[in-house]
Amino acid sequence: MPSSPRRHSDSVSFTALFVWCGFQTGNSVQLALALARLFSGPSGQRDTSFHLADQQALTSILTFIGGASLGRIGDRMGSKTRAWLFLGTMIQALFTMAAAIAAWKSGQGSVAEIRGDPAWTNALTFVAVGFMSASLGLQGIMGKRVNTQFATTS
Repeated sequence: MPSSPRRHSDSVSFTALFVWCGFQTGNSVQLALALARLFSGPSGQRDTSFHLADQQALTSILTFIGGASLGRIGDRMGSKTRAWLFLGTMIQALFTMAAAIAAWKSGQGSVAEIRGDPAWTNALTFVAVGFMSASLGLQGIMGKRVNTQFATTS
């Protein structure tokens, strides 16, 4: 059984910033914990900051949804037609290529040393996370429509 491209992209994003591009449940939990921080502790000592990891998780979720929304094009073309499968795959490839270029041009490392200190912190790395997540969102909806195992975590 071939391995999912989702796993490979997730390994890149997770080792750099501890955010999943294809597994949005983890990002949702992270954002829920960020919300919970607003209500924990005495009122004068609450952590009301929007941490970098939370910003990256939100970027991933929103662009994943955007990529999945592109899958609606396939519903209009016919979700199992060769034309849509080819076009959707090409869009995913372009998104992945854009993510790779953005990560490369960011000039930042690819492995974070500790959880609280992600390797990717600048705007170009947010762009890379966005393109990776959009690609995996589109893959998820396409996999769901053709009923393959590549949509299992979407």
